[in-house]
Amino acid sequence: MIDTEPLTDSEWSLLKPHLEPIWLIMYSLLWNTGLRVSEALNLTFEDLIINNEYKYIQVIRLKKKRKEYSKVLISDFLYFAMKKLESNERNRHIFKVGDKTLNRQQAHYVIRKASRLARFERDIHPHNFRHSYGKRLSELKTGMSALDQLHLVKEGLGLSSLQYAGRYSKPSKEQVEVFQRKLLES
Repeated sequence: MIDTEPLTDSEWSLLKPHLEPIWLIMYSLLWNTGLRVSEALNLTFEDLIINNEYKYIQVIRLKKKRKEYSKVLISDFLYFAMKKLESNERNRHIFKVGDKTLNRQQAHYVIRKASRLARFERDIHPHNFRHSYGKRLSELKTGMSALDQLHLVKEGLGLSSLQYAGRYSKPSKEQVEVFQRKLLES
């Protein structure tokens, strides 16, 4: 069974030095947007869009076997990092080395290798990044009701139902331990 539990900020910081620049950009994109690895790897330079207010990528997501386009906001850093990779071909994939487009198997291999180099006790999978984003969304201090927060997670990750969004509001083992300690102290 693959462990796709969310990464912590400190785990992500430990992984970064072990990633080559193109993979660091790709995994930064996953960390900051919650995209699936296949969605990120399928992005082309045409999908990078800037308007007067913000920068975003246009992502194709499959919902009920039909294509749906989502706008996903990205930081200036990610936008310019991805633009730096740009070639003359607008329809060229962003994550490409030479004439070879990077693929999911390579993405999995690269992050597993980085997790071993960072001396993690667990293997890291690209999907950990999606779950990390969802978890961070669910923990944002927004002042929203719990239901509205779930809707935020659902929309932020492009999920088809609230049922799937519920998994991100589950407390981590560390959070459970903190609450148990508080109970013991009271």
